[in-house]
Amino acid sequence: MHKFSGCVRKVVMFVPGSKRRRRQRRLLEEWAKHLQGALAEMLVAGEGNSTSGRSRPSMRLLSVSDGGTHLEIELRFEAGKSYCCVEPTCHLPAFDLAWWTKLRGVLAAHSDRVPPPFTLVVLCVIEADARIRSHKALGLEESAAAAIFRYGPIREQDAR
Repeated sequence: MHKFSGCVRKVVMFVPGSKRRRRQRRLLEEWAKHLQGALAEMLVAGEGNSTSGRSRPSMRLLSVSDGGTHLEIELRFEAGKSYCCVEPTCHLPAFDLAWWTKLRGVLAAHSDRVPPPFTLVVLCVIEADARIRSHKALGLEESAAAAIFRYGPIREQDAR
């Protein structure tokens, strides 16, 4: 703040690179939208499908690194819905190179960006009373207790 003629005026400073940072932020937000859409399209229903009475967990992108290659997503298994299991790689088979190749194909349809290999971390949120079919095979109640666990990192370069 500087004083001029008895009144106080705010001095606006030019911050080098601020326009560039805003542009980078906007591009990262656009990239995150493309990633969210592509991952949602890639989400599979595990061993089940829409006719088997099993649901897909909901999925949302939690964070993306500045470079756009480190992704954190949430898989949510909702109360009252039935799922084959809560294994993240059943619903997002990121251990499979074909899955990553397909993800890149889906991204290419929406964006001209070609990123380096991805790293994925999955946060699984299991709501109380989500019905998990694989629990029966283990002698457990099909209705799940609430739980949260983190799975990963899963590296694209490690896929086979």
